[in-house]
Amino acid sequence: MARGKLPASKSPEEVDVIAAQYGVTEAGARLLRVLADPVNRTMKMVQKCGLADISQDTFYRLFSKDDRFIQAYREVCQSTALSGAISAIHGLTAAAACGDVQASKAVLEMAGLYQVTAKVEHIHTHEAGKSLLEMYRARQTQLQE
Repeated sequence: MARGKLPASKSPEEVDVIAAQYGVTEAGARLLRVLADPVNRTMKMVQKCGLADISQDTFYRLFSKDDRFIQAYREVCQSTALSGAISAIHGLTAAAACGDVQASKAVLEMAGLYQVTAKVEHIHTHEAGKSLLEMYRARQTQLQE
């Protein structure tokens, strides 16, 4: 996936399969097809309704009250995001194979084989003064008196 490009969309046939799987209405299926197309992602809701040939009321009803549509929409979004992530991972592994140390670390982190660790030493001495808890308790005692 090229930098700055949106992930590829589901084909209309794949969207139709998802819509049928969830029993989405015909209006909902048309809206899913419009929403799955990356070109339409920046359009205003009115324009999306026009492309799907539905009213604004139908748009709001689908997103607020139709659980079947909402589940199908989530699946379309998730699969689109995953397809984008997969191409990003392929690019990252290719960079790691070419010797990019940061890409290698990222691939190993995603696989759970590498974890960034840092050793931090804290030295507490009595000369540092009162602890915050001691100061808090002293202040509470002063306020109560």
